[in-house]
Amino acid sequence: MLPSSSKPTTRMASQSYRSEDQTRYIRSHFFSPTDPNRGAQDRAAAWLQAEKLDTGTLIVSSLNKAADTWECKDCSWRVRMLAGKFNLKVHTQLCSTPTSYASATISSPNGESMQLDSPASIGTPRSGVTNDIENLRRQTLKRDIGNRKPFYGVHQALFDLSRGESVTVHMRSTDQRHSRHDLKRGTIISAPFHTQYRQDTVSTLDLNTGVSAFGPVYSKYRKMIIIETWAEHVVCLPIFTYNGNGLEMRQGMVEEYMDVRDVDDECPAPPQTPYEPLMAIRDEKWLGRNTFVAGKAVVKLTEKTTHSLSQKCSIEGKLEPTHFQRMYKALLESTQIQALEVFGKPSEGMVNMP
Repeated sequence: MLPSSSKPTTRMASQSYRSEDQTRYIRSHFFSPTDPNRGAQDRAAAWLQAEKLDTGTLIVSSLNKAADTWECKDCSWRVRMLAGKFNLKVHTQLCSTPTSYASATISSPNGESMQLDSPASIGTPRSGVTNDIENLRRQTLKRDIGNRKPFYGVHQALFDLSRGESVTVHMRSTDQRHSRHDLKRGTIISAPFHTQYRQDTVSTLDLNTGVSAFGPVYSKYRKMIIIETWAEHVVCLPIFTYNGNGLEMRQGMVEEYMDVRDVDDECPAPPQTPYEPLMAIRDEKWLGRNTFVAGKAVVKLTEKTTHSLSQKCSIEGKLEPTHFQRMYKALLESTQIQALEVFGKPSEGMVNMP
């Protein structure tokens, strides 16, 4: 149970439904059909495959969005857990065999058959979920209807792609192309990061996974600290939390990391490395308190990544200047250790650090 406080509940409600953009989170922020003028029959066929899944995704996104700005981090974590359980329940209660015909009845949790009014006049597919979930679906669609078009989510988009159609993909509203003058050393950015997925099977149950002609892909927004700026790109060090566990499973390589903490965090996690934690300052335009550096976050000194200036990213904050210098000094020390192994002795390119 969540702590009995009216403030978080009110904030959750206002964050979940305060704007039309937020209630259309999945459709307007991620995907839209390149050809939105398809006929009613085509839309009905697409709904059959996708609409029942996208509804749950929309509600889960709304819950996670509400959790982003909660000051109570324990409450935020509990809401995210609730969203995950709800998402699992929606998918496990879907019909195992879809039908291509509209159905006017649905089974309630006690096994009774209940009559439903059809929300569309042509070929509305059977939702195949329990009565409670069906009611949530109707409420979500009603809020999302706006310009009289059904909302458009990831499953709808995948279905359209499977039919040979094109889909327009949207990123976060904070994702912009920045000049190198904005992406200075010490700036903390986040951008889509794509890697090879460890498993061979992907599923729409996990929105971080996808499929390409080159194999399974794992994607997420990765936070990074800029350490170098060049003409066409910046070089960064990635920030990890390892699913909130920090370095619990990496005790043999703690020297490769430095702890990072939010300077405004009143109860920061204890350090996990020999270094003093780096202090990060959240940018005033980055509104999600619980989406900034939190928990057992660490920056990995031995793993570099690049971000092209032609690609979009969000500026989340920055390191305090003295803390960036301390991190950079530790980075140079690790680099010199590798150089000694290559040359066998100090090279002319090595510098004496203060």
